[in-house]
Amino acid sequence: MSGLEEVVWVSLKDLKPAPWNINEMDYETFLSLMDDMSRKDGPYRINPIRVRPIGENKYEIIDGHQRVEAAIRLGWEKIRAIITKCSETEARIWNFRLNNERGKINPIREAEFYKYLLDKGWNLHKIERELGIKRQRVQQILKRLKVSEEAKEILEKVPMPSEIQEKPSMTGWKGPEAKHYEAIGKIEDKQLQKEVAKITVEHALPAKQTEKLVTQIKRGLKPEEALKVVRGETQPEDVYVFTCSCGKRYIVNWKEKTVKPS
Repeated sequence: MSGLEEVVWVSLKDLKPAPWNINEMDYETFLSLMDDMSRKDGPYRINPIRVRPIGENKYEIIDGHQRVEAAIRLGWEKIRAIITKCSETEARIWNFRLNNERGKINPIREAEFYKYLLDKGWNLHKIERELGIKRQRVQQILKRLKVSEEAKEILEKVPMPSEIQEKPSMTGWKGPEAKHYEAIGKIEDKQLQKEVAKITVEHALPAKQTEKLVTQIKRGLKPEEALKVVRGETQPEDVYVFTCSCGKRYIVNWKEKTVKPS
């Protein structure tokens, strides 16, 4: 960004949030931002937002969604802004780069951003060259989009007190990380995705344990059996999947001396 860019005052009524905004902010950080902006020199304490024209005296926010939301709650009428004439693709790249450097990124919208670029004719080589993200990493991130809406809802829903009372282990659940989505996105079956999401939340599994859970399930284990392996109750070598000549599959547990249909 050039230090010579003009900063102007823009009416908050003329601003439209971008539906593809990749940034997210936790509530505590947002409250801290509001506190900073509520001071006497608040309008000058924050960096100008960046917007692009989308109509007569109407602008779409490229960078600064949280600042705008805080300004609205504080009753401001205007905010300082830099107006940049650019396409949606250029705006989305701005948004990604700025938030990737110093913000917190929404994992699903990050994946949607890469899909948008691919749909626009970019390839993995160009993404790596222009944005510095390895091709293999982009492919991993895109798996987040394979997670069903039902599974996402389970992961993102804040546990109710009644649910925590029934499953005390849920108190440790702090919400999904990007790797949770990537792990569950490796499963094709949508019902199985829901089961894995439910187990992840109920047992407050870190992303690495959800990854291990999915690995065991892809070996052929049922979610409950896979969870025992992940939690160390059963060693991986104690359990394996056997397919008989009739085509039926069974889970053999040497430790528990049981054979169950898979």
